[in-house]
Amino acid sequence: MIWLEANFKIAEHSPGDDLELVGVLLDVSKQKPVEDELSSANLKLGQLATPDGLTGWRTDAASMHPSRSLCQDQVLSVLLMDIDHFKGFNDAFGHQAGDACLRRISEVIGSGRQTPEGSQRDTAARSSRWSCRV
Repeated sequence: MIWLEANFKIAEHSPGDDLELVGVLLDVSKQKPVEDELSSANLKLGQLATPDGLTGWRTDAASMHPSRSLCQDQVLSVLLMDIDHFKGFNDAFGHQAGDACLRRISEVIGSGRQTPEGSQRDTAARSSRWSCRV
């Protein structure tokens, strides 16, 4: 299969003359796999950088990278948590109550994100597989 990029332009013409087009075809078959990979990576990045709709926490794993703290000789703390028996809570009280519970838990964790100096350097993130605060 060959991938072509096509560019066309209307050539200069006088009124009453037939329109003429000038076209250039460029073989981009070698670039196509790289473009596809880049598009896929950008789509993934967009999904990772989207805040979680329920908690408002970031979902991008890249924000959890510890190098920022380690390179600056700062203390690094990581909190991984799991809410035990949450499925039972959801089943007993319904998904709306479960969502409200998760929102409240994220508010409590988020309220502790300020550093002693008052800055908001800490990052909280959520995934269906993990939640953490760095």
